[in-house]
Amino acid sequence: MRQVLILSALLMLLGCARKSETGIVVDHAFPSLVPSDTTLLAGFRLDQVKTTPLYRKYASQINLAQLNEFSRRTGLDPLHDIGSVLIAYDGAKSIAIASGHFSLDQVMPKLQGAGASRTTYKKYTLIASGSDAAVFVNPGLAVAGPESALRSLIDSRDHSDTGIPQELETRLRSLPKDDQIFVVSSTGIPLSAFPSRSDVQSSLSNIIGFINGLTAGLAVDEGVHLSAEIDCISDAGAKRVNDALRGAIGLARLTTKDNELDLLRLYDSVHVEQQQSVVRVHADVAADLIGKLLEVFPQLRSLK
Repeated sequence: MRQVLILSALLMLLGCARKSETGIVVDHAFPSLVPSDTTLLAGFRLDQVKTTPLYRKYASQINLAQLNEFSRRTGLDPLHDIGSVLIAYDGAKSIAIASGHFSLDQVMPKLQGAGASRTTYKKYTLIASGSDAAVFVNPGLAVAGPESALRSLIDSRDHSDTGIPQELETRLRSLPKDDQIFVVSSTGIPLSAFPSRSDVQSSLSNIIGFINGLTAGLAVDEGVHLSAEIDCISDAGAKRVNDALRGAIGLARLTTKDNELDLLRLYDSVHVEQQQSVVRVHADVAADLIGKLLEVFPQLRSLK
């Protein structure tokens, strides 16, 4: 139970009080590949993260499961080949769009060696393995996901039925410009879109029904800084979310052992506040604390 509370608290570290210019700008090639019915976007600007002191110190200890999934689908190494990734989710399926330094010829031998097949759909080359596929739109630009979703995306591009929906675009503009990792959602928090343990999902499901939008960003430098707003269905719903988060943090503090002072520092850094139908959670996590948490709780290295 204590591990669940720790994971839940980390997942809910959704804000900080940093002052910054606002306006996330995604890779210029990405919007034309985002399906128009997208309800959630998650972005990873890896080229920027990889320049930070925190990344250089702890990169080998952190496993970003969704980026590893993209690597499995495409044969690309997220840490060397990819500069930026955008994941688009429509409530049922997701696709991952990546830009970087790669080409079809570069990865084709590896994919075919793993049993992937090569087909042509309209003017695009699809590399398929089971129900998953990847399409290399241009050198340095690829999309991965279910083959059916990629075929639908190609069809949509023929009719200009792509682009970041306006509500998600508005949410991106409200985030600090220097956030390297972000999630925006116009329909709440779909747990199925993220790889996580079933017990964590069960814990979060108690408040999911009260949430109808999310704007969250994370900036990495010497430490980790997060900023977000949780939009709720009503003031009463926001109170439920606010109380649940405060209760989880309070219970976690009560169950923390006397020799686990680093966990107390983590919980004390979290500040939850409600403003009408919006819940904000503020926190800054120092580099030394992140390192100690990774040492003490190896399961935090991979959120899956």
